[in-house]
Amino acid sequence: MKLYGGIAGRVNGVNARGFHSGNVGLATLGVQKNLLAEERLRLRLMLEADARYAVRDARADGTADPDSGGFLLYATPSVAYLALPSGDLALRLTVQVPVARSLFGAQTERPVVLAGLSYDF
Repeated sequence: MKLYGGIAGRVNGVNARGFHSGNVGLATLGVQKNLLAEERLRLRLMLEADARYAVRDARADGTADPDSGGFLLYATPSVAYLALPSGDLALRLTVQVPVARSLFGAQTERPVVLAGLSYDF
């Protein structure tokens, strides 16, 4: 079993219409476990807690969008198929489920399903 984590930030610019999406802070804490380490089928299971805090968006006139920004916490289970014997190439299926939120205004968050391909260099 392996524990991992990370933090990131995104600083957003202003678009051509003067709208400024709020800057975002992200954090992840997860655990992964390799399963079925057979030659033909190698799977990895992951469970993460993903947190996001976003500053409110700003309209072109500088006023804050009341229905933007806030805090979200996701439970994020994933399964990955390790396509190469080295484990460097993985096909990953992920579901992000909102479990805690403190959002500004009227916002709705639903579960998100992601599929991806990753390669470790």
